[in-house]
Amino acid sequence: MPTLTKKTWLLFFVTGAILFNLFFWQQKMALNALLFDVFLSGLLGYLYPASFKKPQVVFVLLLHLVTAVALLWHNTTLSKIAFITSFCLLVGFIQYEVRAAIFAVSGMAANIFLTVAGLSEKMRWGKEGVTSKKRRGRIGFVVLPLFIIVVFFAIYRASNAVFASFTNEAFKHFTHFFENFFTHFSFGRILFTLLGFYITAAILLKSRSRAIENLEVKYANDLLRHSSKGARSARNIFYHFSVAITGKLAKGMLALKNEHTIATISLVLLNLLLLIVNGIDVYYLWFNFNYSPNTNLYTMIHEGADMLIVSVVLAIIVLLLFFRGNLNFYKSNSWLKRFALVWILQNLVLVVSVFLRDYYYIRELGLAYKRIGVLFFLILVLVGLITAAIKIIRRKSVYYLFRINTWAAVLLLVAASCVNWDVFIVRYNIQHHQTARLNIPYLVTLSDDILPAMKAHISILKQREAELNKQGYYIHMEDEKKKCSLCVEQTIKERIQQYLKAQKNNSWLSWNRKDAAAITYLTQNQ
Repeated sequence: MPTLTKKTWLLFFVTGAILFNLFFWQQKMALNALLFDVFLSGLLGYLYPASFKKPQVVFVLLLHLVTAVALLWHNTTLSKIAFITSFCLLVGFIQYEVRAAIFAVSGMAANIFLTVAGLSEKMRWGKEGVTSKKRRGRIGFVVLPLFIIVVFFAIYRASNAVFASFTNEAFKHFTHFFENFFTHFSFGRILFTLLGFYITAAILLKSRSRAIENLEVKYANDLLRHSSKGARSARNIFYHFSVAITGKLAKGMLALKNEHTIATISLVLLNLLLLIVNGIDVYYLWFNFNYSPNTNLYTMIHEGADMLIVSVVLAIIVLLLFFRGNLNFYKSNSWLKRFALVWILQNLVLVVSVFLRDYYYIRELGLAYKRIGVLFFLILVLVGLITAAIKIIRRKSVYYLFRINTWAAVLLLVAASCVNWDVFIVRYNIQHHQTARLNIPYLVTLSDDILPAMKAHISILKQREAELNKQGYYIHMEDEKKKCSLCVEQTIKERIQQYLKAQKNNSWLSWNRKDAAAITYLTQNQ
């Protein structure tokens, strides 16, 4: 990092505060976020030029560019979250020597919490090496003349009526200005500017604490075999847990052999138990599932998801418990590894079963956020199980599992931000309305992003509403006691009017492709 003066640092912070105020005050997060991002990224490149050669920084920078395009194109809440998350990752990897995404985010969090300390250091009064006595002497050059001025001001004001009248008038203007200061400059906007100052400082100033870097250095991707003495010193919560359950079997010369025996028996029993569950699912769900109106799909999908969560958590605990240390290097552990891999394979079968549950749910009732969320969760579970298998086969550490799976979560977040899910849900459900029941009360609760799609397919929505009315179901928008047959059309029309009115308050700083296209379409088809 180049050596900078206090004035230069202050210039960076004040410029960031001003730009933050001008870009974001009473505006949506859109084009303004990209402009502010360019400003901050440019300063980061100037302050930490060597960091941009690191592969992690280059990779995260590419991910961040993807989220920036998604933000400008879709401008959804998810794209904003992904944009901010990827930028925090970028700052963490630029400023800290870390490998895992979670440690990079922790570095950015340390910056935020320790910003005041960093500002105090950078903005310290006087030059380094100047004694406190000299600083008090400099202050004395100001205090004494100021005291003399106040004394003589009081004397001249008391002895000269014209001067007194002049000063009274000046004082009135000053008082009037102070009283109306917050009328011209709102208190909220001043706080907003200070927030911009703080955010800029938190991003540019690296915390002096090296605790995060020192912590990650202790972890490695590969497991190492410990001596008996080293193994005792490295004992963790899993060791104490096993001691509490198995007692003396976990101690002594035969502790490793006993641990191997216990682990083998446990995995055999777990495999048998899960084999029964998977056998039932494969028979009834994979090959003999027939939907009927009496089928409770909601219960079926949620029971399956809950079972998956329990099974995966159990699988992780079992693998961490039995493959935490020297058992990985035990000569006779080949069958134990086979049983562990079979356990993982059976969990993969369970994932397929839950996927089929979700598929049937979507096929009959259409898309919704929870159903999409189940699919995302299954992807993360697949990655977790695959990396668990790699851990066993290649003797990887828990840190390896944690690092790879957090990266998988980051990649999934970035990929998910590239889709406007509200619009995707509406379009999918309308396109499949003949095979899946169209849930209009749910669709109208989604964001304003759906308005063009709802407007374009208003005839299908009205037809579905009429079918619901015949069945005794009415779509109550505002007055729950009022029954109407045109609630969908009326609600969409009112929301379009409110949306177009709200967009007039946004300037070019809030521009994004989604709103620009929606405004054009809705204006032309009113």
